[in-house]
Parts: sequence; C-alpha cells; structure tokens
Amino acid sequence: MFYFRVFSVFRGSKEFEVFFVDENALVACFDTDITEELIKELAVFKPLRVVFRDNGFSSDAVKINVEQVFKQLSPSTEVKSI
Repeated sequence: MFYFRVFSVFRGSKEFEVFFVDENALVACFDTDITEELIKELAVFKPLRVVFRDNGFSSDAVKINVEQVFKQLSPSTEVKSI
C-alpha cells in the first residue's frame, strides 16, 4: 500500500510544507529559505531518500552542508536537489 502525508513544520515564523511518501521512503520539501535546523529535524526520520528544491536553501552554506548533516545523522539517506 502507498502512503502519502503532508505536514506543515514551523521553525520560528516560517512554515515549511514537508511531504512524506510511503512512510520514510521519500521525504521532500520544495519551499524556500530551508534552514539547517529543518534539515537536521528531517534527518532524524532517517528517510531512504530526501529531495529539496535546488534554490530553496536559506544560504549557500546550508546547501553545501545538507549532505554532511545527512551523512552524520542518517548516513544511508540519498540526498538530492532538483
């Protein structure tokens, strides 16, 4: 069976829409201003794959660090930016 859930995650005054597909097979967030705090929170779920919008990160540093965060907190997760 295929499961699809959408959650609104609030970080400070910012709301992020996060999609969970088939439990933790895929987690996706296509919002803008994605922070390292949100990335760390998503890594705790240990998804098989995670997808972000390529220009959705709050800074270049956050975009560069996303792979390192997942390597530390969820090493088996495949990280993609599209």
